[in-house]
Amino acid sequence: MMISADICLIATESHLETLDDEVLIQKHLQKHRNTVFSILYDRYHHLIYLKCISILKNEHAAKDLMHDVFINIFTKIKQFEGRSKFSLWVHSISTNTCLMYLRRKKRLVLESENNTIDIPDQSGEEAMLAELKWNQLEQLLDQITPHERLMLIMKYVDDMTIREMSSILKISESAVKMRLKRIRSHLVILYQNQIQTN
Repeated sequence: MMISADICLIATESHLETLDDEVLIQKHLQKHRNTVFSILYDRYHHLIYLKCISILKNEHAAKDLMHDVFINIFTKIKQFEGRSKFSLWVHSISTNTCLMYLRRKKRLVLESENNTIDIPDQSGEEAMLAELKWNQLEQLLDQITPHERLMLIMKYVDDMTIREMSSILKISESAVKMRLKRIRSHLVILYQNQIQTN
């Protein structure tokens, strides 16, 4: 009994969809390139879009940037060596694509790598922010820069470690901590001002 090529293709695609990203790329990319790309797109397009729109606050720009991210992923996928999770590699490309976009638009003021200002830790900052309702936090996030939003998303939404953020942003771990502390301090000040004006 002959099995049609279409049935074989469907069976192959069904099998590939059950594989982890790393196995899918390392063992099946060369033979099933288009299918692998399609599976990876289905797995990550929604997450990448949410990241883009949360940073840019513009639906049209977010959709365009999401496509740019996937172009970068697919053109650079041979560089993925499987030493870390593919999802982290996707986060890295997504973040760098967002940063490049913001630089092009002159909406990002880069901080000096030699900046050694020490910001004292304000006790209870994170606890105060954690108690905010989502709509309150969303209003505060609208008042900070896209770069500040990006770092908060990496830390508190994507749940990245300081080391992972350092690797993606290409800055030292101490610089990551300092910038996060600044952003939290900024949010607390905005929140306190909001309370006083209400």
